[in-house]
Amino acid sequence: MTPETLHRLFEVVADAPGGVQRLRELILQLAVRGKLVPQDPNDEPASALLERIEEEKRRFYEEGKIRKLEKLPPVGPDEVPFEVPEGWVWVRIGDVMDLVNGRAFKPSEWSTNGLRIVRIQNLNDENAPFNYCDFQVDEKYHVRDGDLLISWSGTPGTSFGAFVWRRGPAVLNQHIFRCEIFAGAFDHDFARIAINARLDEMIEQAHGGVGLRHITKGKLEALAIVLPPLGEQHRIVAKVDELMTLCDELEERQRRRAEKRVSLNRSALHHLTTATDDAELARHWRRIRDHFDVLYEVPETVAEMRQAILQLAVRGKLVPQDPNDEPASVLLDRIEEEKRRLYNEGKIRKLEKLPPVGPDEVPFEVPEGWRWMRLGDIGLIEMGNSPPGTSYNTAGEGVPLINGPSEFSPDPLGHTLLSQYTTELTKLCRPGDLLICVRGATTGRTNIAAFEACIGRGVALIRAGELQSYVNWYVVSRRHDILSMGSGSTFPSISYRHLAELPIPIPPLPEQHRIVAKVDRLMALCDELETKLTASRTKAECLAASVVHEMSAV
Repeated sequence: MTPETLHRLFEVVADAPGGVQRLRELILQLAVRGKLVPQDPNDEPASALLERIEEEKRRFYEEGKIRKLEKLPPVGPDEVPFEVPEGWVWVRIGDVMDLVNGRAFKPSEWSTNGLRIVRIQNLNDENAPFNYCDFQVDEKYHVRDGDLLISWSGTPGTSFGAFVWRRGPAVLNQHIFRCEIFAGAFDHDFARIAINARLDEMIEQAHGGVGLRHITKGKLEALAIVLPPLGEQHRIVAKVDELMTLCDELEERQRRRAEKRVSLNRSALHHLTTATDDAELARHWRRIRDHFDVLYEVPETVAEMRQAILQLAVRGKLVPQDPNDEPASVLLDRIEEEKRRLYNEGKIRKLEKLPPVGPDEVPFEVPEGWRWMRLGDIGLIEMGNSPPGTSYNTAGEGVPLINGPSEFSPDPLGHTLLSQYTTELTKLCRPGDLLICVRGATTGRTNIAAFEACIGRGVALIRAGELQSYVNWYVVSRRHDILSMGSGSTFPSISYRHLAELPIPIPPLPEQHRIVAKVDRLMALCDELETKLTASRTKAECLAASVVHEMSAV
């Protein structure tokens, strides 16, 4: 591969999402296929290395340093995943190196001083703590800088792999092989690259459960890897080091650029949400709008914009106030009259007045004419309950059950159905009701009910009549605050009281309508921007993948 080709590759791929990782993987692919550096006809061929390996193995066997002199079957054509250059050979790991397993250290043998014990976690994470050994162990368990190690047990994708140890004298724990390479046939760093290139094959042959698997020594010894001429191995390792350093620099550049973007983003949103007048607000909004591609380069960041829009909306900063609007106090008087009427008609169970919102509960200032109330005072809150065990209907008829975000689909098809009599025993939501998850990992997630359904224990409904649309957006804007009110860390939940006592600022009704209309328009704009960014990212990913495929096929 020419320098010009590599330069084009890095330019196209590096800035795509996940691009640097793609480059790292491609570099290693090219390395083990003989496509990273040119071959040199003056190099001693790998076949000569094989002869020296056989000589050394016979000598070691005669001296008792190895227990057996067994040659594994040659690598068959059906085992070769790709072609290699002339002068290279395919070999089995067990024919070119002796695998020495680590010692099974017991927890009772661990110490706080002495030699470090190398466990799998110490190979995968340089910050992982060490256990120590303060007594003499067999020399075969000792590890020194430059030793090639293979982790052969653990979690696929994180634990398996080859490593070159460079962290000083240590002793080796079980589930890791130290590899003694015969006749110096491998540059240890190239051996690491060659073994890791067959990592998927290694994992495929591993046994065990979903979370913890291992590969037997016999299967690992039978695994085929490439053996190039030794001189070419050295050149490949030097080139890989050079290109990986370039990848490190690209990642650092991207990290600094991302940090700068985050800083600009937060500054822009801070100025937007703290603007003191309409002119300042309009100025900062124009700045964000005109520089959106700089401030929001990935779709995920649009979520920050959505939250900023909601914060402006519920603070009265998104639309202007109109002194001719009927004040919120008149709206609240009508709500009280309506509640009394519904109570007298038996349509609601209680006529409870919650304590007023105290000054220490007000999270931000609101415009004149607004009023702070509690959610339970301006809307109906119903907590879902569990239907009886005999209420499920398998005959294809009944009322859909909604018990969490997986059932937030606007289509009632595919839901669990409850028999008709069960609807008298459970809470029913209506189209337009706000649904909020109140239990488990999805606590705080919201959706608008699209059809009549029963709600289970995992869901509550909020029904606020003519205030519904405004209430919906307000609850979304306070999701994190609602979560903080709940109980439980591993299985959080929020109660009726948590929802009912949530403070909510009530604008005049006409202003609510203007706020909702404005939020709806801006959220639609965010949707468009998100779609645009997603399409741009997908295009970049496809282009990067295409270039990587082209380069790997050269």
